[in-house]
Amino acid sequence: MHSWLYYPDSNSVLAGADELWERSWLLPRIRELVGGTSDYPGFHEDDWEGVFVRVDPDGTAWMRATSHGHLQGCKWRACHDRWVGSTGWVRVSRGSHSGHVPFRSERRWRAPGRPLGARYVPLRTQPRRVPLMPGRDLAERTSAAEGLRLIPLEGGDHGHYRPLDPAVKPPWRKDAYTDPESDRS
Repeated sequence: MHSWLYYPDSNSVLAGADELWERSWLLPRIRELVGGTSDYPGFHEDDWEGVFVRVDPDGTAWMRATSHGHLQGCKWRACHDRWVGSTGWVRVSRGSHSGHVPFRSERRWRAPGRPLGARYVPLRTQPRRVPLMPGRDLAERTSAAEGLRLIPLEGGDHGHYRPLDPAVKPPWRKDAYTDPESDRS
């Protein structure tokens, strides 16, 4: 199952880059010289992001979300193009709208067959991902059901859609729309 979220704009706010751009005299001028426009490079109109859920025959549920052209479970490199255990919710990053399933990573030291003790030297590490929940573990903004408007994309007339930014593809033109196992969104 997959759901697509539409945002009329996307504005990257990582580390306050958007505010720095607004306050800078020099950055827009350099961009205009190099790129022909003084517009903030972290902004674009039209943004479509997806959330995917897979249920295995044994009932195990998995999730991942779209993120800048690919899919990922959690936000770490190890989760790039991977499914992660479902937590029941997905985080939409502020500004960029890319998604991931929030986890905290804990290190587990293991040495098969060796007890823990004062002279224990770990042989390998295996991260354990602990899901984080909004309101309890994270001060996240959330949207309740009444804050969303659901519109089925399947069977609709896509010919009437006019993108605000022609460079941004709507879901029905993305690989993951027809093949949820695809690694490209």
